[in-house]
Amino acid sequence: MGEIFLKRGILLFQRTVPHYRKKVFQALYERLGVILCVGKKGPKNIYLSQELPSSLVERVRDFYPIHSIKNLVYMNIFSPLMKYRPGVIITEFSILILSNYLLLFLKPFFRYKLIIWSPVLNPRIGFSPETSFRDRLRVWWMNQSDAVLTYSKNGRKQLIPYVDDPKKIFVAQNTLYTPALLLFRDNLRKKGKNQVKRELGLSAQYNLMFIGRLIQEKKILLLIEVFQKVISWVPDIRLHIVGDGPEKRRLNKKIHELGLEDKATLYGSLTEPKASGKMLFASDLTVIPGTVGLAVVHSFCFDTPVVTLKPGEKDPGHSPEIEYLVHGSTGFEADSVESMVDMMVGYITNHKMQKYMGKEIERMVTRVCPFDRMIQGFEDSIVYVKGKSD
Repeated sequence: MGEIFLKRGILLFQRTVPHYRKKVFQALYERLGVILCVGKKGPKNIYLSQELPSSLVERVRDFYPIHSIKNLVYMNIFSPLMKYRPGVIITEFSILILSNYLLLFLKPFFRYKLIIWSPVLNPRIGFSPETSFRDRLRVWWMNQSDAVLTYSKNGRKQLIPYVDDPKKIFVAQNTLYTPALLLFRDNLRKKGKNQVKRELGLSAQYNLMFIGRLIQEKKILLLIEVFQKVISWVPDIRLHIVGDGPEKRRLNKKIHELGLEDKATLYGSLTEPKASGKMLFASDLTVIPGTVGLAVVHSFCFDTPVVTLKPGEKDPGHSPEIEYLVHGSTGFEADSVESMVDMMVGYITNHKMQKYMGKEIERMVTRVCPFDRMIQGFEDSIVYVKGKSD
């Protein structure tokens, strides 16, 4: 396999397998020989797919003492430890994952290197080790681990001042399996946007898209208010909402109260990226007033800019993927609902701006957040800890 592969193997502990991570775990196995160790049950009522990737996977027992806290879990790490005697362990990191503390304790006995993988900090509430016990605990974890694998360059910059050795912090750009999405996009480009709209039965001149969980953090109800204001400027427009979640009932009620039943369509959850990708390609903008996540990458793969609101003082911050949204280049971050409406109307009626942003979006998905960048981050961290063991 090559020198970077430790003879004793590499294990990756993960609570569950989200559908958008399957290709990640498969690529890690094919390229680096990483064996996925995943919980048998996963958190209760989890909305993510439990389908496993086509690679070597070990199912381990997992126990959730409080079902409403999906990160609070103990995973049985002993079975894969004894079976594989790994030289490197990568583990999904949260200060609530109880079995991680055991992985840290057992390091000198089993003589493996430990890499923690997650955003590490909570981007939605900030990072303040000076005042937050949880953040101080995160700092302790970083310094106890052999390497840290975070989601974004901005995240790495925030973490560096708090670690004993900045070289131990690596970035695995959080992204989707872009090769397949971009190939599908290229096929759609050959058809052309108007043909794709006809295939989907979209008759409006302009189309807006929301994709994601229907939760309060996404400000889904505010989306409807924004849409209503846009209609007053651009009447021939339609809103397409892809996703499901606890806010669905309130969303339907809001649409009914404002008389927008003929202007807004709810499609439910579409977990297959290509199904929603066709909708994204046919749309002019993706609109997510609240917290954005991997929907940014998904939208960019289909040439669609993203517009959102900047977090207020009491609002949760954005996920790490917000760094892909460059204001005025790949999307818009508005200060208010009014400015958000102005930006949306200005964009969909400005062909010159659309052409410019299309080029910037293409550059972003091919150079900054392609799938290989994510896998390279894992490889770099493994090479680093292997060097420490030589």
